[in-house]
Amino acid sequence: MARIKSEQIKRMKGIATAPGDSPVKKADKTTRRKLKKSLARQLRKEIRELQQSSKSMISKAPVQRLCREIAQDFNEADPARFTRESLTKLQEAAEAYLHGLFHDAYKLTTRVGNRQTLGREEFRFVVAAQEDARQRFVGCQSGAV
Repeated sequence: MARIKSEQIKRMKGIATAPGDSPVKKADKTTRRKLKKSLARQLRKEIRELQQSSKSMISKAPVQRLCREIAQDFNEADPARFTRESLTKLQEAAEAYLHGLFHDAYKLTTRVGNRQTLGREEFRFVVAAQEDARQRFVGCQSGAV
């Protein structure tokens, strides 16, 4: 892995070497550190920009197609029509749900699993936990009436 990175750095500099050649010099190590720092800096900058923007995570066209497809499944004879505002609100709700789902799954993996990679089982567990909470909430409301 280190050999591949050093070859990529050399290619970026314009120094061509054979694939088996990997003389590691002090300049290469410092260049590699600088490259890592600059990449990390770029990632942090991009994350800040995304957090500050109010741009949607999902494009509008796929959400619109999905909404129309779901509405068509309910009523095939008469196609449903949506206003722009209703599609925007549906998209915001879907993004909020997905954000919460990813947030809960990430918390689960970092606290319980001591790792940072999300897998299917974490998402399934989080969805099941949310469904249980929803059932308990509905049960409490119906019992109180």
